[in-house]
Amino acid sequence: FSSQFATPQEGNAMYGYLNSFQVFLEAAGMFCAPWLVNRVGAKNGLIFAGMVMAMRMIASGLVEGPLLISITKLLHAVELPVLLVAIFKYNSLNFDKRLSSTLYLVGFACTSSVIASVLSPLAGYSYEKYGFAESYLFMGLLVFGITFISMFLLRSNNASADPQVPQLSAI
Repeated sequence: FSSQFATPQEGNAMYGYLNSFQVFLEAAGMFCAPWLVNRVGAKNGLIFAGMVMAMRMIASGLVEGPLLISITKLLHAVELPVLLVAIFKYNSLNFDKRLSSTLYLVGFACTSSVIASVLSPLAGYSYEKYGFAESYLFMGLLVFGITFISMFLLRSNNASADPQVPQLSAI
């Protein structure tokens, strides 16, 4: 990003401003995300967040110039609030409510950290062998594929109302 500017110092300063702006947008998004997730449903909220993530990653491999790079980075401010709210809503709709925070902690936070630890060296190897753009295109297509599969594997929003759906019980 900093190489897009006249000096690295100017680029670093702009990146800092961009990150600060992104944090404020994410905070504002946390006010809007519950409305959106309640309107479209938890499953569709997760799918929406996955599609935005795939779009952001694919765009990272395609865009050039500070403006388009900045817009692509700011897509994370759309994705993150919807993802977080949809995860909690999905868990509370489909699992015992007493397990919601545990499912989030283990199922999302811990698993994300483990997967990041495994994928980071692979991403680094991919950067070296194929380049930044190709690596992000591949990762974005992978996220798109997984999100597409999720459309069929995630329970619909009214699944918990079905008495035939087994609920996890606390031990």
